[in-house]
Amino acid sequence: MKTEKTFAIEFEQSEIRFLSCTLKYKHLVEITYVVTRADSRDHSPPSEGAAVQRLLNKRRIKSIKDFVLEGGMFPNGIILNWTSNELFNFNKNKLELAIGDKMAQIIDGQHRIAGIRAALKEMPEIGDIEMPTIFTKKLDTQRCAQIFLSINTEQKPVPKNLVYDLYAIAFPNRDYTIERATDIADRL
Repeated sequence: MKTEKTFAIEFEQSEIRFLSCTLKYKHLVEITYVVTRADSRDHSPPSEGAAVQRLLNKRRIKSIKDFVLEGGMFPNGIILNWTSNELFNFNKNKLELAIGDKMAQIIDGQHRIAGIRAALKEMPEIGDIEMPTIFTKKLDTQRCAQIFLSINTEQKPVPKNLVYDLYAIAFPNRDYTIERATDIADRL
């Protein structure tokens, strides 16, 4: 099995140990997997512990794939829970981990990873782009849910009007009038 070595920083919050590093797109799509919440109609338990994800949204994946192919960047990290019994060794700010199928469960970032996976099929050369990655190790469902809730309930997005104003500054050669008009019409 192949391995990857990367610089990492360890930190702790709410008694959870985290490792912050960067990983290449090609390695992220290889090691990650998603476990979704059980179908709410039958209330059966998830097939695996620590299931905090909803079903993937195909439209959102396509949008992220297009964003990646256009050169978009992700300076914010994804959060993974290392569930494998394979190599995961942290020593003196060096993280060495196995690269293989289903090593790390996605806590946050499933749509970004799915969009990157789709983009890699069309443009494999982007596989060496690095993405900030936060690891936890062998967390149970309760802890994974706490992290997921912290991100998805406490961290609020900025208002859409600011986002579109910033798009106009960041990408002056693109006209965002249609998107802004659609947002206004939807709001009304």
